[in-house]
Amino acid sequence: MTDAPPKPRRWRWLVAGGLLAIVICGFWWWPQADSRLLGTWSVAAAGDKKGPYALYVFRANGVLEDRTPGEKPMRLYWSTTGDELFISSRLPGPLLRIYTRLFETRSSDVEHLFLKPIDADHFTMGHARRHDYDIEMTRLPE
Repeated sequence: MTDAPPKPRRWRWLVAGGLLAIVICGFWWWPQADSRLLGTWSVAAAGDKKGPYALYVFRANGVLEDRTPGEKPMRLYWSTTGDELFISSRLPGPLLRIYTRLFETRSSDVEHLFLKPIDADHFTMGHARRHDYDIEMTRLPE
């Protein structure tokens, strides 16, 4: 006697696919932000008396809004490692962290800055290549 062929168990594949989607989405949107930087900041050149030339809004999901007066707001992505800040226009959150760890920011797609905290509401930033702190950031009240 011949046995009937087993019925396909598609529900297992559906459950596995659903779990994979949940894991990927959880990784993608998991808050990885440095709480020191969250909020709105005015950005000015160090020692410049003209005032800020841009407003940066750091969001917990890794999005940075560059609101330079007179220009269209720009959506960037940011990530930190210790006192290093990485900003990119192409690589969102988790990919930016992975990319900077793998390639050590040897690409022009990623801006690599060092943060030097002055107090909770003031930072200076410097470019990794020049090691000079030439950008001042001041937190604005919400």
